[in-house]
Amino acid sequence: FLSVHTQEKKTHDETPNFADDPSWCKTPSGHIKRPMNAFMVWSQIERRKIMEQSPDMHNAEISKRLGKRWKLLKDSDKIPFIREAERLRLKHMADYPDYKYRPRKKVKSGNANSKKRKQRKERNPTRPRGFSSQHPRHPPPPEEDRRLRAWNWTEG
Repeated sequence: FLSVHTQEKKTHDETPNFADDPSWCKTPSGHIKRPMNAFMVWSQIERRKIMEQSPDMHNAEISKRLGKRWKLLKDSDKIPFIREAERLRLKHMADYPDYKYRPRKKVKSGNANSKKRKQRKERNPTRPRGFSSQHPRHPPPPEEDRRLRAWNWTEG
């Protein structure tokens, strides 16, 4: 008779990965996340190590370091993570056979900069950006305005 509370000690390799549970990639709203790629599998492990060593380090700095370290990692060292990512991809396909990646455009907040961008877009779209018909080095094309067709192109 075995007690429910007694378990054998597991080694690091035997510990279950949260990615084995299909519920990890479904948010409370029902959105299905994409399976992790090799970098994400590797960075998840390495990020924990960095956070244990430097708990005050900002996430942005950790991400930069992880990116540099992954780039410097030999291809042979990446193989286990590539295999794990492939395993996760196949499992994701089995768990969600009708899944299709559909990226959504992010909604931008209504700040002052977005209003300026909108105003720039509302300007004449046929005129090149930064173009000034008053500047002698950048004369307007003759078809833009009939009044300017007689303009002497050699001036300036």
